[in-house]
Amino acid sequence: MKFIKGLLIFGYLVTGAFAAVPYFTAYSSERCDAKCKEWSGFTRDRTYVYSYQTETSTFLQQEGTDYSNLTISCRVQLEILGICDIVLLIDEVAITETDRDGREITSPNESEFAAQLSSEMLRFGMQGGIVTSVCPSYDEPVWVTNFKRGILSALQRTMPSTVPGTETITEVTI
Repeated sequence: MKFIKGLLIFGYLVTGAFAAVPYFTAYSSERCDAKCKEWSGFTRDRTYVYSYQTETSTFLQQEGTDYSNLTISCRVQLEILGICDIVLLIDEVAITETDRDGREITSPNESEFAAQLSSEMLRFGMQGGIVTSVCPSYDEPVWVTNFKRGILSALQRTMPSTVPGTETITEVTI
């Protein structure tokens, strides 16, 4: 069972370590999306608060009934700085996993994981409900930025068109 949990955590870290961060730009007081032209869909000077939860389950058939379950939940705050400039903050992070007996327990890595997720804010640009740029801090580990990208992907949405008629918008990779 420890092997399965270790494999699951190793998979998260490897994925984060090798994933590219194509929008890695300088962290400054300037706008994250320099080409901002369209409204983000949020009201300026407001903070939006969301609950976010993700769960991963692993089951290996050759191991009999061994399985592993990892649940991460947190509070996500979006501070709207301008028409398409937004800051994402994470706090209240909780991580549970299954023990050998199948009971949910608090992960022994929870405090370190929570500290990493909540230590830096992530600035991003959004236009018309689509994330257009991501500007992480240079000090933020890549795996943390990629976790936050997952949250942004869940928040990305297509806004109703202001032009009469129909419009099809394809979701973009963040």
